[in-house]
Amino acid sequence: MALPRHKTAPGLPAGPVPKSQQARLALPASAKDLVRVLESRQHYPSPVRVIGSASSSTRCTEAPGGTSLDLSEMNRVLRVDRNSVTVQPGITLAELADVLDAEELELIGGFDYANRTIGGAISASGLEAISAGETASFVSNVQQIKFVTADGQKGCVNDDTQTMLRLFRLSYGLLGVAYEITLRVRPIQSFNVKSIRVEAADIENLLAQLTNTRTSAKLKLFPFRRSVHCELREQADGAGSGKRLAWRLKSWAANSALPGAALALAKMVPVSRLRYPIVDSIGETTLNLSALGPLKTGSAATEQMTQTNIFGNSPIEHTAWAFPQAGFAATAAAYFDFCQEHYARTGFRCDPPAVAFPAPRDSSALLSP
Repeated sequence: MALPRHKTAPGLPAGPVPKSQQARLALPASAKDLVRVLESRQHYPSPVRVIGSASSSTRCTEAPGGTSLDLSEMNRVLRVDRNSVTVQPGITLAELADVLDAEELELIGGFDYANRTIGGAISASGLEAISAGETASFVSNVQQIKFVTADGQKGCVNDDTQTMLRLFRLSYGLLGVAYEITLRVRPIQSFNVKSIRVEAADIENLLAQLTNTRTSAKLKLFPFRRSVHCELREQADGAGSGKRLAWRLKSWAANSALPGAALALAKMVPVSRLRYPIVDSIGETTLNLSALGPLKTGSAATEQMTQTNIFGNSPIEHTAWAFPQAGFAATAAAYFDFCQEHYARTGFRCDPPAVAFPAPRDSSALLSP
């Protein structure tokens, strides 16, 4: 049974899947339901594919056959204190950030797409935005995971079983399905934001200067202008939640307005050599929003609450790649060359800029990038 909110994954055959090949749908609302599903192999056959926000662009949640395990009903906050929060896996980063904000708390770290579920964020790597001043990934803040194994047995890993916890973080569901997750939280902390524009050849020097500092970076690469826009974030002293409305406006501009404008221009300006310079100018203008007063400060809380429609009715698709930081200037230059060559040969190009985050060395999960 296909889930209505899912998009067709790239490479899947067009048209309806034959009924004999359709996956069974399971929608558990509790750990007890989850046990029943995984015990009932005849009614819920293997392979079992767990669905969070359906953000993956691979076949993992849409391949025919087996069972699709949709955890969207398991989306409650179970406990909150000053140092931790315990949740079910189906709650999104944005929903949890909103709950924590009312307690003047925030998650540590996060993802560029705040509508990803907590279960997905701790089970599989993604486009992760490291917070200013942090040196580890989001999943390193997982203190405890309660899960159900493939044969329906309950288990638990926590700080007292560090080796098993390290195995379970980012384990892609290979060891079981999480049904309760405890994360470290902290009081809301502010960061200052600065935007600069650099040439691709200068990226490595910039990233080297940020090493061992309290500054993090988010990069936007414009292949057809051969430039890189860097949003630098430095942890600020004191607490504060930032300007929530301003950050949501920025998220909307970058993730909805920009791709929407590109689609509209494709219809109004059919000549590509006239249209694409306009698209790139709009993209750079959108990034310059960080120079506005309300966006010169922020917090993980305000950013985590900026939901986007990237995985809903959105024209954006994504894939993620990882490269060594040493030599990244050459990698960026090669990417620029590839985009320009591909456009010259086929007439196709991506309208939004590519996004890059420096990824820290992190031994908190065995399969961490």
